[in-house]
Amino acid sequence: MKHHLRDINIDWESFVKGDERIFSLIYKTFYKPLYHYGSKFTQNTVLIEDAIHDLFIRFWKNRARLTKPPSLKNYLYKAFRNHMNDGLKASGRYVIDDIDSNYQFEMVPSVEDVEVALERLKIVKQRLSDAMVPLTNRQRNALLMRYYEGCSYSEIAGLMGITVKATYKLMARSVDAVREGLGGAGTKLLQE
Repeated sequence: MKHHLRDINIDWESFVKGDERIFSLIYKTFYKPLYHYGSKFTQNTVLIEDAIHDLFIRFWKNRARLTKPPSLKNYLYKAFRNHMNDGLKASGRYVIDDIDSNYQFEMVPSVEDVEVALERLKIVKQRLSDAMVPLTNRQRNALLMRYYEGCSYSEIAGLMGITVKATYKLMARSVDAVREGLGGAGTKLLQE
């Protein structure tokens, strides 16, 4: 059974002004879940801990320049994922997920493997971009919020000023339109 970390509400203005108690609450709330999340990418505990500490140091130092995110949880997870990716790239390692044994390990791919993977990614990105052209701005925004920003349906509804039910309908129409644009080949790309 998956444990879903709930978002927390904080006094953002006090945090920005330097309230260390709020920062401590954020740190205590998100440290273990971020560590667990990081362990899905690598078994390198030093890299995970460094990425978490770096994230929180930057978060504290730059707090005055930050605008309150719609979801603190989504903001921290996205920033942490970026730190993890930077750390993995810097160490020259790429994460591979072995689906059969559900064991994740790191390996250094050959130059040819990287070039092939980058070319495939480029093709997929272009096809996805082309498939999104006919979408309305609302459809495109909903997809971007869901799949790129990791927003929940209720968060999307709040950001777009529509009901959650309308959000589900909008997402279904958007996904169907993209799948049609991909010629039905986009099913795996758009799975949640």
